[in-house]
Parts: sequence; C-alpha cells; structure tokens
Amino acid sequence: MPGDPTLRMKHHALVVFILSVVIHPSVVASDLMPGIVTQGAFLVSNNANVKMSGRYHHGIVGYLPVGTRVYFRNESKELNNLTKGKPETYYSVRSSIGIHGLLREDLFKQVTDKPVAVVVKPIWLHHPDSAQGKFKNLLKIGRYDKAYLEIEDQEDDHFMATLVRVDPPRHLNKRESVRLWKPYVEGGSVILVNTGSGAPIPSWSTSRKLDNDHVDGIVGIVSERLGEYADSARQILADANAIQCLLRGTASAKAGFNVFSNGLSFNLDLSVSEYDQMIKLMRRELAMGKDTQTYLILKNVRCEGGRPERLERITVQQGPLALDRRATVRLTDLDVEKQRWVTSLRDEAAFRMVSISDEAGYLNVLRKLESLSGSDGFVHTLPTLERDLLLNMILREIVYYENVPQISPEPKLQRSTDAL
Repeated sequence: MPGDPTLRMKHHALVVFILSVVIHPSVVASDLMPGIVTQGAFLVSNNANVKMSGRYHHGIVGYLPVGTRVYFRNESKELNNLTKGKPETYYSVRSSIGIHGLLREDLFKQVTDKPVAVVVKPIWLHHPDSAQGKFKNLLKIGRYDKAYLEIEDQEDDHFMATLVRVDPPRHLNKRESVRLWKPYVEGGSVILVNTGSGAPIPSWSTSRKLDNDHVDGIVGIVSERLGEYADSARQILADANAIQCLLRGTASAKAGFNVFSNGLSFNLDLSVSEYDQMIKLMRRELAMGKDTQTYLILKNVRCEGGRPERLERITVQQGPLALDRRATVRLTDLDVEKQRWVTSLRDEAAFRMVSISDEAGYLNVLRKLESLSGSDGFVHTLPTLERDLLLNMILREIVYYENVPQISPEPKLQRSTDAL
C-alpha cells in the first residue's frame, strides 16, 4: 500500500467513512451533575433487556470501581432487587470509562461545592504541614487504593486536600489531610471533578458486526492479498459476528484463516489444524465530543464438540487497517488459575476469558491488562484518558460476571426507557 496511490486513496476513503459512520448525541459534563463512585458497583442496563422466568430484568453492562466519575440528572427510579428481596433507588448515569446505565444511589456521591480528585496513575501525596517542607512525602497512592481526594483549598503549587479512604484497614484513618502537587493534575495523573466542567463525556457504542459499507471497503483494500479466497472474503467478513465453529481442516476454516491472517494481517497463532475454533469480528465506536474513533475487535474462541467453549485470544485495532495500532490479549497472558470453565446453560461465558464477582476481581484483571500494555506498545502511546477507556473496554469484552444481582422493574413495566 505505501507505494500504490490507488490503495492509499481507498484506505483514506474507508477511514473517513468509519470515523463518520455513527452520530452520537453530544453530551458534556456541564449538562449533568457530577458524582464519584464510592463503592465498587455493578452498572445495570437502562433498559430491562434480559428475559428470565417470563419477565424482563436489567442486564449487567459493566463494573464501576471506586473513584470512577459519573454524570447524572436528578431523576431516580425505583427497581426491585430480587437477589436481596427489597426495592432500591437507581439513577441513570454516564461514566468516565465510556459506559452508561443504572447505578444504585448509595454507591456514589454527588460532587457539589468541593471539587474531587481521582488518582489514575501512582503519585506521592505530600505532608500537610508546611513546616515539614512542601515536598515532604507523606504517602504514595494509586488507582487501585480505593480512595479519592476532596479539594479544600489551593496554593501556588499545591492543592490542600482530604484523602478519603473507602473501607480502610484498621491501622489507617478513613480521612487524612494531605497536599496534592498541581503538576500531577496538569500531567493527567490526577483527574479533577467539579461542577463547572464542560468536557465531553466519552461513550462506547455496543458491539456490532461490520455493515456492508465496512465490508466492501475492507475487501477492496485487501482483495489482492487473498488469491483464491478473494471471492469468499465478503461473505466471511459479513458473517464474522455470527459465524459457526470452524472445523479443523475444512475448506471454510482454511478460507476464514486466510482472510483474517493474510488479508487483514491478524496474527492467528492458533493453528487451524490444532483444534476447532470460532472467529468473531466486531466493531465499537468511541465518541468523545465531536470526535468518533472506530475499533475493530477480533476474538478467537476455542470450540469443543462443535460448540464454543472459551475465549482464547482478543485483538483490538484502532481503525480498519492500522497494523501498528493493535493490542492483543491471550488467555495464557492472564495467568488464570486452572479451573473448570463451566458453560453449560451459560452461552455468554463461552465468549469470555475470566470470571469476576466483585471489585477485587475487576481490579486484578485491570492491573494485569495494564502490565501487559508494557512501556512500548500501542496502548502505552495513548493519552491517559484514552488508555483508561481502551483498557476498560477490553476488560468488559473478556470478563464474565458471576453472582450478579437480579434487578427488575415493577411487573407492570415490561421495559424501562433510557433516561439519558
């Protein structure tokens, strides 16, 4: 492609189309009230979209760890928590990690007169007593310490703040006075949340298959690499989100692997002769204000007996053919303890790598993904906010949620509607 102007024009046209294919409503923080998650929480769907026992329930759309920023309107709704056997109050929120849904009222607090700071990269907090020296280190804190900062005042180079720990161990205070060095905020290691922010709120679309325009554009670029498989490429890409398990050694398996490996240059290191597998190709759009970026998501799922068994590998690519802007996670990378992966009557689990049931499990996987991104990979080159969004999106694609609460609307309400 570098030496072929026709291919460059095709590539440019496809990129322009993909970046403009979805129009998201413009939502900024100043349109809503800001808040911060104070207890790790499952976020449930705005719509009652999962049918169980003859009625609809609110499905799980993700997990929000302590410190996640949320934005909401002062409009609540009562839902029934069938797991706990009591009604609960929920708010429709948008979050800083790009997902939105219903959040229980006691799991977050509104940010009002005092700005709140959220740590996203490890920093030192300084001693509050200026007599000790402005830069006397007091303690180190990171994103996994289940804490946030309430800003009390500021000086030329520091914010005076109160560190608030959520569920601290006995030897630590729940609240502690500290100094926060301003360059940490200016450099993106700490995010300030206040009522006057007009920043756009990020939003991920749901996973969806490639439409005809995407398929035609990609085939037009890669058809010369496919040889005898060029004619079958369009059908393979169009069906890639619902394709059946490819049986080892069959013509359909060989065609599929040729399209994805030779055509789209995905490194499919799971040999077709090794075992049966399913290949799923999807896309998600990330909207941030007026800008929209498309990510392709390729999943390799191990099959057993002609049925999907477990996700073995996921590759996320920014743009249609950006070979240098990819991130790959394999099941073996996560050092998952050997366990019986039960998928009977749980079809969704077959397309996931690991299971979690609480905040500790969520943060353990997120911490591992951060370590896998290294210091020289594509993910590491992204600004802090975009890196956070991408890692959390990958996490949601590979995690199966265990022990989720059953949240249901009143019987007369078959389906709820989006509040935002």
